[in-house]
Amino acid sequence: MKFNEDRENGLYLLKAYDKGWIQVNDKQLSSGFILGPSVLIESGVPATFETLKAAHLNALLAHPAEIILIGTGVTQKLPTPAVHQALINSRRGFELMTTAAACRTYKVLNAEARSVLALLFPT
Repeated sequence: MKFNEDRENGLYLLKAYDKGWIQVNDKQLSSGFILGPSVLIESGVPATFETLKAAHLNALLAHPAEIILIGTGVTQKLPTPAVHQALINSRRGFELMTTAAACRTYKVLNAEARSVLALLFPT
């Protein structure tokens, strides 16, 4: 068995996830939040993807990440037209996927030192 050094970049590390929660460092989160290598934002983020409005994206788009991942929960969901248009207008790469897939993708991109930010909804 080969062991590799964990080379995630940043102060905030995504450690584990399961249905209904995500662990960042030593904190277990069960509501929506924004995660980046040096940022963790919990306030002002809606609890679930279904309640996400375009105005909620302001905190996300205030950070200069090139890639935005949105984990929509246990199942993949589509955004409202207003949220979709706000993401397009940001002129950044973005992807919506299940939260589990977003967590895995975030870990890979962060380990590669890519400019990534994730909006994650555990439920």
